[in-house]
Amino acid sequence: MLRVLFVHLFSIASGVCSAGILYYTGFETNSIPPSASFPTGFDIFYAIPSPDEWKASAAHSRLRQHSIEPESVHTQRGMGKVVYLGGNTTPFAVTSTNQTVRVWRIYNLDPVATNQEIVTFSVLLGINDSTSTAITFLPRRDNFEFSIYNQANQLIGFIQFDNNTLNTSIVPPEPTRRILRSKVVSGNLSKIDTGDVFYHDTIMNLVVRINFRTNRWTAYLDDVALFSDELFYSGNNARNLGSLAAQMQVMNQAQSTTFPFTQQRAPGDNFMLFDDLLVRADRIPDTEIYDFARNAAGSVSFTWLTEAQYRYQVQYRDDLASAWLDTLANSLSTATTTGTAPAFTDTAAARVPRRFYRINRMYP
Repeated sequence: MLRVLFVHLFSIASGVCSAGILYYTGFETNSIPPSASFPTGFDIFYAIPSPDEWKASAAHSRLRQHSIEPESVHTQRGMGKVVYLGGNTTPFAVTSTNQTVRVWRIYNLDPVATNQEIVTFSVLLGINDSTSTAITFLPRRDNFEFSIYNQANQLIGFIQFDNNTLNTSIVPPEPTRRILRSKVVSGNLSKIDTGDVFYHDTIMNLVVRINFRTNRWTAYLDDVALFSDELFYSGNNARNLGSLAAQMQVMNQAQSTTFPFTQQRAPGDNFMLFDDLLVRADRIPDTEIYDFARNAAGSVSFTWLTEAQYRYQVQYRDDLASAWLDTLANSLSTATTTGTAPAFTDTAAARVPRRFYRINRMYP
């Protein structure tokens, strides 16, 4: 009988690795003024033993534009307290930098240097549409985002829920509800359509996974892939984790009704609520080999878990005293996706009574 032994081997230098949860909160404390931090209650601290400080856009601190609301106000049963952005139609003065209303929390982690290259965040979110109308008698609407900043506070990625762009083939026009993602185009951070949409008045679960070493990311909304293993950030700024922000892009302007009749930002009463925010950093999972099979001719086949852009070398030996060999046909491959490798088949295994295998995973 052919006996097979699998050995996991990693050609990866050891480094600091305190992988796991960086932060979790359900915002279960009393409401606070929007200009203050969110001293949340149901939190877990691992790699960041600092006060649980959230920051908010100073330009909007006098507006009730971001706050914690109890279940009695937001009416989503079972969620407890949540954070929301928006829901306030009060115009405010236009400046060069105040189109974005945001709240954020700083993590300051270099995922590659700490050998925790996989950063994942998960959040429950819901978006309510606008009812407040503009001079066009159509509701004023805005866009909402979850954005990633590096340690220099430079934007390096985002996922946007577009509530402003209208489908004009419908009367009256309605939001396209497109979901967009960031992409560097000609050296500038731009955005492209994922081809998926979100739904109003519905709680959704967004999960984003970023490999900072291979510079690839994947996102799911309610277990549906928005995109997989796409290039994350190819610009000139440093690629590390500074902060994660929830943002509202105020898309409309209106003229003040009083002298000197200046232009003002004019948000709609649409809003995004979010809750149960989880942020974690992990090393790449071990290369697990499975689906081992031997056919009637004696050939052996198996698969293993892969990480996109990494190289995988199948090695073997026929006894424990021999050196490992990598001479099997098609035994070196580069993973194009994160998930499962195509089945590898060793036809030469039929000629030996036993064989031992291992997978050597190598950096891109």
